[in-house]
Amino acid sequence: MNTSTIVWIVVAVVVLLALLALALFLKRRSTTKRGQKAEAMRKETRRDEVEVRKREAESDRMKAEAELKAAEADELAAAARDRERDVSSSREDITTRYERADKVDPRTTDDDGGESRKR
Repeated sequence: MNTSTIVWIVVAVVVLLALLALALFLKRRSTTKRGQKAEAMRKETRRDEVEVRKREAESDRMKAEAELKAAEADELAAAARDRERDVSSSREDITTRYERADKVDPRTTDDDGGESRKR
């Protein structure tokens, strides 16, 4: 082998080693960038998760408040029905008392179709 061939072999080996080193460097850099990108994605996801948890807590609070208001409305409606029954009973009592007074009053006549005087 002559010197020229040996030089070319050495140059070829050096070039191959340089290409191999460059390929390893680029792969490592790509892996590092992908890792950094994944970490940024995780950080953003954690931040979004905190926001979602806040909104979820607010939603739960609103639901509980709505259930409380519904229960209060049911209680109020029941109280209104009770009061309406009391008023109806009182109204019937008033009407009955007027009718008894009309029966006792000699000035009341049934000539007008059974209606009593104006109250």
